[in-house]
Amino acid sequence: TSSLSDIFDVDLAESAGLKTHGVMVMETVGEVVAGINTIGNLAPKLVTLAVKHAEWNVVSEHFPVVGQALLATLEKGLGLRWTAKVRDAWVAVWGEVVGVMEPALRQAYVDKEEQEKREKVRLLVEESWGVVEQD
Repeated sequence: TSSLSDIFDVDLAESAGLKTHGVMVMETVGEVVAGINTIGNLAPKLVTLAVKHAEWNVVSEHFPVVGQALLATLEKGLGLRWTAKVRDAWVAVWGEVVGVMEPALRQAYVDKEEQEKREKVRLLVEESWGVVEQD
């Protein structure tokens, strides 16, 4: 199993960037909690978030690691109030979040690859046309 240290290759305790990211993750989790009865309404935001994560080279294998970190954070924060039922509830919610974000992340990579291919074709066509125009 990977850890956040493995993914980011930094000293997590000293990483200002990762601390900032942690705050953003918790804000997003807060939005999920606030909209728990209408989680489907959060789908567009989660899809947008997945697309941004593709730009940062996040891969599907990162979701379980982040999920474990979230659960560990909640367990530590809740202390004795962390029960099997609470854990199961959070696992279910995280599963819904991942269920929206992971397919969107995969699609973002497909879209990115297609865009890169189109750009290569465009450059080759422009370059070759420039040669023809010069002759």
